[in-house]
Amino acid sequence: MDGAIERYAKALALDSRLHAAWGNMGVALRSQGHAPAALACQLRALALHPNDPGTLSNLGNALRDCGRLAEAEAVLKKAVEIKPEAAEYWNNLGLVWRDANHPKECLSALDKALSIRPDYPEAAWDRALTLMMLNDYKNGFPAYESRWRLEKSPPRAYPYPRWQGEPLAGKFLFLHDEQGFGDALQFARFVSLLAAQGARIVMECQPELARLFKALPGVAQVVPRGTHIERADYWAPLLSLPGILGLGTDDLMPATPYLKAVSEPKARLIGQDRFKVGLVWAGKMTPRDRSIELERLLPLAADPRVLLVSLQIGPRKDDIEKLHARPLIADLSPAIQDFADTAALLAQLDLLVTIDTATAHLAGAMGIPTFLMLLYYSDWRWGPSGESTPWYASLRLFRQARYGDWQAPLEALQKAFYERLNSIAPRAKN
Repeated sequence: MDGAIERYAKALALDSRLHAAWGNMGVALRSQGHAPAALACQLRALALHPNDPGTLSNLGNALRDCGRLAEAEAVLKKAVEIKPEAAEYWNNLGLVWRDANHPKECLSALDKALSIRPDYPEAAWDRALTLMMLNDYKNGFPAYESRWRLEKSPPRAYPYPRWQGEPLAGKFLFLHDEQGFGDALQFARFVSLLAAQGARIVMECQPELARLFKALPGVAQVVPRGTHIERADYWAPLLSLPGILGLGTDDLMPATPYLKAVSEPKARLIGQDRFKVGLVWAGKMTPRDRSIELERLLPLAADPRVLLVSLQIGPRKDDIEKLHARPLIADLSPAIQDFADTAALLAQLDLLVTIDTATAHLAGAMGIPTFLMLLYYSDWRWGPSGESTPWYASLRLFRQARYGDWQAPLEALQKAFYERLNSIAPRAKN
């Protein structure tokens, strides 16, 4: 048991009417990802001390984690009514509006929080993400630099200047890696802009991306994450490039795919006359679980013209066996060791059907037709609505219409799937 949780449990065993201990227990449980238990603790704390604004705020956070957004909004509105000078309560209310897919209201609440407490790094960070959710990249990318004020992402330092847009002809530029695979794949598009200015680029990345990124135009060398480069003319974080370059929404989509297969596939897809469809249905659980149950995608296997293959890796690849779906879906996970392997498999597909995961970014970067299933509130890069994205021309977005409900996007996806399948029917065998 977590130390804090154990301490509060002991205190409550001695006196179960300690409302602050119940509230602190709820906060500790929430930090460990135990949302239902955290909610119960906050409800107990509120019952013992009604209308306490701090408890109301914590209760709103727990309700948000449980997807009970209308209730979360109500209690957080009450908290800010009682104590309107509390920046944290405005921030928490903004996050509820964010998850309810109301980015303009979210931005207003975050602005209120920052007007009360200008040195509030978490609110500044969420404000940057909200600006980009609204496709306001001209303001969003500069604001994105607020990530360096967060405790979890301290800025790096090197013994040479950080690049701020100076001429790059003949210059050695080191780009350092940050955040996840999807972020690196998404922002790798900007490397060619630097190469066109005459830069010699050394690019840091996670090992799984190394073979793929070596083929990026202008990249002279790829080094593993954490490599210390002693000498360069300039350095820059990869995800800061669009802000430094002053790019807006119209500057994001490259004219042609910027990543490609760099090796032969470790698995060849047979049945060249069939509609070859890749599946990815599960990803990481944080900051939110974007996964869908594999069984909900099995109707795509009903037509004999379709060849379904799984690009799923990690523990959830075993869902195929658990559902006894091996005759319907070929498991290609043994052929995937890095993203270069994934790229070689994607290059053989007619379509990828996926949740929000790094494979979606790779497919988009390669120009592979992709159906992307999104939560009711999804990551900033997909915007608040619509079926398209300014980042990838080959992606079509299918969004939940209600929090946690996949039925509507799955119905729309299946309709689009068969429209695409029937468009190639003349070359397919039944």
